[in-house]
Amino acid sequence: MDLSSYVYNQHKQGQQGGVRHTCTFQPLNGNSSNKCGMKCKLIDWVVGTDIVAEGEIAIDDPLHVVEGAPIGVGSYMVWVQTSIDHNALIWRTQVNMRTIEQALGELIQWPKQHVCWYLTLEENDGKSV
Repeated sequence: MDLSSYVYNQHKQGQQGGVRHTCTFQPLNGNSSNKCGMKCKLIDWVVGTDIVAEGEIAIDDPLHVVEGAPIGVGSYMVWVQTSIDHNALIWRTQVNMRTIEQALGELIQWPKQHVCWYLTLEENDGKSV
C-alpha cells in the first residue's frame, strides 16, 4: 500500500494505527481547526481568482511531514477529486505530478489562503453559510 492510500485509509477510518492521527491539530488558542473531511475548492495560487479543482481536506496538522519537512500552518493536504482547470499548476510539484489533471485522485499540499469552503445545508446542520 502506498503512502497516499495509507493516509486516506487512516483518515476515513479514524484509526490511530500506532501513530499520531493526522487530524487532531488544536491551535494554541484552544479553538479547533479540524477541517479534515471537509469538501473544498482549490483556487489558482498563481492568479488567485479561478477555481481549479475540488477536493477534500485530508490533513490539517501543521506538524505532518511531507518530503522531510512539516507542512506548516499555511497549508493543507488535500485529496483532489475533480479537476476543473486541467493545466493549472499544483502548488508543490512532485515527481511526475505538476498539474491539477495529474493530481486527480492524489494527495497534494495546497496553501490555506487559496482554499474556499462550500457546505450544503445538511453538512451545516440546516443553517445557511
